[in-house]
Amino acid sequence: MYPLLETIRIEDGIVKNIDYHQDRVNRSLHSIGHQGSGLNILNIIDIPDEFHSGVVKCRIQYGASDEYSLHFMPYHKRKIDGLHLVNGNHLQYSLKWANRDDINKLMKAMPANEDILITVEERITDSSYCNVAFKNQEGWITPEQPLLKGTQRHFLLDSGILKTGNILKSDLIQYSAIRLFNAMIPWDEAIELDIKYIIS
Repeated sequence: MYPLLETIRIEDGIVKNIDYHQDRVNRSLHSIGHQGSGLNILNIIDIPDEFHSGVVKCRIQYGASDEYSLHFMPYHKRKIDGLHLVNGNHLQYSLKWANRDDINKLMKAMPANEDILITVEERITDSSYCNVAFKNQEGWITPEQPLLKGTQRHFLLDSGILKTGNILKSDLIQYSAIRLFNAMIPWDEAIELDIKYIIS
């Protein structure tokens, strides 16, 4: 019913990166031909009393109508010990769709505490739920063509913390570390692994 999804970090009652989320909602609705008044995130987020402290995950599902669903839950960052390179040539995820079945299928064979690192035509894109960046002598480089251009990625690029680059599987040896981040995992809390923990 609501094909699009927005996942927002709320920290001690404060909605984080709201302008970036609103921009993506506006662009996503335009992409699917929405003709209504749009969805104003700040107008619809009414944080329940029990979620005014700590880190909270807010999930908004929405679509072409002006209707939506809203859910709040405590957030606990997942532990990741390794990444497995998988082929995602068939994936289409330029919008943040609520249906993640194709990505979830790639995750089925993964051991506990391990994730996938998706490639498209030999280019590195994303993990199953995070944008990624790689460290070299120039700093941190994020793939210029991820599956999904996340809101945290957008913020980090605007802030000058990240640069973009075309990163191939064969280029990984040139980097020393990888970081995983998303709307729920800001840069200073990003999951960082030595490059040796990426498994072909």
